[in-house]
Amino acid sequence: MTTLGGVYVGVLAVALLRFVRSRERRLVPVMVLFALLAVAQTREEWQWSRPLWHLAAGLAGLAVVFTVAPHPPTRTH
Repeated sequence: MTTLGGVYVGVLAVALLRFVRSRERRLVPVMVLFALLAVAQTREEWQWSRPLWHLAAGLAGLAVVFTVAPHPPTRTH
């Protein structure tokens, strides 16, 4: 595993500990993002699956954006 992959695993571990303590659901896409990035970093440059892991991580990053974006207030009539 590369150094960057180790960093992703470390961030994943911190996010997992934070999730266990707080049960904050918004941390789940963050954990998925860093898990996918860690897997992508373990793949060699020539492997055909490496771009797919990065694409999956990008989609998880999009989920992170949607979970942390402020929601418009609900209308009350």
